[in-house]
Amino acid sequence: PSLCSTAEYCVLKTVFDFILISVVGFVVGGWIMIGAGFFGMTQLVSIGPVSPSEGIPSFEDVENQIAKPTKPLEERKIDPGATHAWLQDGAIFVDEIKYLEEENCSDHAMRLYAQFIEDLDTSGFDRKTGRLIDGEGKVSHPFAWKLVYRGQFFMLHPLQYMKDDMVPANFKHVMKAIPRKRNWETCKFKIPFSAVVRTFN
Repeated sequence: PSLCSTAEYCVLKTVFDFILISVVGFVVGGWIMIGAGFFGMTQLVSIGPVSPSEGIPSFEDVENQIAKPTKPLEERKIDPGATHAWLQDGAIFVDEIKYLEEENCSDHAMRLYAQFIEDLDTSGFDRKTGRLIDGEGKVSHPFAWKLVYRGQFFMLHPLQYMKDDMVPANFKHVMKAIPRKRNWETCKFKIPFSAVVRTFN
């Protein structure tokens, strides 16, 4: 048989049980907190300052690195302006590129092209990645470099077909960003119309 003889009795019993459990929980919790403080158990947990690990830079180090100014381009021996100048003057490469196409990138034609570009200033290309450096000294993002390389820098495309021993010394680091063609039958280049028009002018 149920202990709740009436509905009122069940309600009163539920309320009484709830109050009793709450009071007991409060007393036990208070006793634990007071006892922990009395017996010095709070000293087991250290809340003081934590010394940073050797491998992890401190906030001050990070702040100093951010505040540290970038070295001027002159001090870094970088002249992106000189490199940008010939990259934007595509007209001077049109005849050379057409000759490469006629000769199907033969060794002789590639040697002549290597001689043609060996005096160009390539300090505007990053030494580590081979990608172009902008006027602020930042290396172009890989995705941005691919877009510009494919669409505008047609004068660099012959380097895809050039043998390693033919690459001029000033272009050795640029080759890090140039995709190589190992197996090919014919070499064809997309010369922008703007470069062809400037050649006619």
